[in-house]
Amino acid sequence: MTLYRATHLMDPSNFQISLDNWPEDLGYQVVVFVDGKIFRCDELFPEEYPNRVYCWGPAPKAETQVSVIVAREDDLEPLLEIPFVVPNPGGGG
Repeated sequence: MTLYRATHLMDPSNFQISLDNWPEDLGYQVVVFVDGKIFRCDELFPEEYPNRVYCWGPAPKAETQVSVIVAREDDLEPLLEIPFVVPNPGGGG
């Protein structure tokens, strides 16, 4: 899995990340955290972007370094950690 994009939504208190190369069948449930907060995830356009997952949650502070953590839901064992710098609202990402 790789971080495709990190961006603020129209309301700058909301944040979205996109993850590419999401495995088709993990065999277990996962939870995604950004800056320690749980994000809700879904596949939005599987025909156009197979293996891409979009996740939404509260925006971390702009221009700080945070991490996306994908963990197993049952024991919160981290499977992946991707650090990135939070873009400014309206700056894309």
